[in-house]
Amino acid sequence: MKVTTMRFEESRTLEIEKIARRGGISEVLLEILEKGLREYKIEKAIENYLNGSLSQGAAAEEAGLTTQEFHQELK
Repeated sequence: MKVTTMRFEESRTLEIEKIARRGGISEVLLEILEKGLREYKIEKAIENYLNGSLSQGAAAEEAGLTTQEFHQELK
């Protein structure tokens, strides 16, 4: 596993620490990162589909979704 160090503004750090009181900071950051990465992939796939760079099937694959799930995201 690769270790990466990140710097956050103090306001973000305080916000993360507040959320992490219910669990560890590492677990909270991993969950936030995973959710953000999923949303980012979907947004980029939709963008590429709408500008004609990808077919619907290819965009769904890029987003890590089935074609039906991708269609729902388009709505």
